[in-house]
Amino acid sequence: MAETLEKYDAIVIGAGLGGLVCGAYLAKNKLKTLVIEQYSIPDPVDTAHPSEGKALLLMQQSTF
Repeated sequence: MAETLEKYDAIVIGAGLGGLVCGAYLAKNKLKTLVIEQYSIPDPVDTAHPSEGKALLLMQQSTF
């Protein structure tokens, strides 16, 4: 965990609309950003996910 914290300037938890926008702004401002989502697919529109099949998705935002 400590190694992960040292690799990124910002870690955003949640890949909903707010999390993705936040991650994009951070990356656009040249911060190394990690967006973490508990479900297998980031979903900026639908916040209702089934409770089965939870997965952790790590997405590294690239600089725009």
